[in-house]
Amino acid sequence: MALPIGYVRHSKHLTAARQVAILMAAGVDRIRIHVHGDGAECLLSAINSIRAKERLLWCARGMRALGDSMVQIREAMVLVKKKRVIIYDPETKLREDRDGYLMYSTADRQIRTAKTGINPDRSARGGAAIAAKRKADRLADDKARVVWTDPKIPTDAQACAKMNRLHQPKIYGGWNPGLAYRLFGSSKRPRGRRKAIIPAKNR
Repeated sequence: MALPIGYVRHSKHLTAARQVAILMAAGVDRIRIHVHGDGAECLLSAINSIRAKERLLWCARGMRALGDSMVQIREAMVLVKKKRVIIYDPETKLREDRDGYLMYSTADRQIRTAKTGINPDRSARGGAAIAAKRKADRLADDKARVVWTDPKIPTDAQACAKMNRLHQPKIYGGWNPGLAYRLFGSSKRPRGRRKAIIPAKNR
């Protein structure tokens, strides 16, 4: 079984030492944590070290570890996507292939929070807790994706309504077309007032 590979990039708001500690606490061996700028270690060296069939790159605070700005994070994600690697946050259990929008928005919030002088660790824990509660309050992503792309459902709104019937949200409102689109992409249904043409085999 291939062991996990970690990646760390120093930030004045999230030190390399703190990130290493988080990854080691999650079970990543120190020798397998690549610290950006430590000799030849960089994002590419970390990616090239992944031997697991499921190409996860463990990062403390998820995408936040990829840079101090959203520009840096998006630039890093170009390489990540090119190499078909998945960013994994061991603290929140979020992974980019399933929770990409949430991880991007969490990183953005953490960066903006750090600029105000608020404790980033406390903010990150609070943001992660809220994200986990929102996810638990709605139908699981894998089941929601099936409903979202079901050709038998005429509209996106009806698809989201079905998701919320299958798992009734109690706090945060559950699924809506905007959220589903950001997480899963297009449902392939016609937009506007037009109704989907349902294939005969699905009628």
